[in-house]
Amino acid sequence: MEPDPFDKEVEAILRDPEVIADLDEQHASLERGDLKSYTNDEVRDRLRTLGVPLLDDPNAGT
Repeated sequence: MEPDPFDKEVEAILRDPEVIADLDEQHASLERGDLKSYTNDEVRDRLRTLGVPLLDDPNAGT
């Protein structure tokens, strides 16, 4: 089986010091209990605001 070329990109991303620092901060926030949770409706509204097409949106094709 041929290796997936995307694997090299993912490995490079995961070696990026900025990505590692961001993941470390997210983990620390999780450990402290500082992360906010969002309802599905809040996430859906935010994605719509950003212009992300949603599969379950009846207006997605318009």
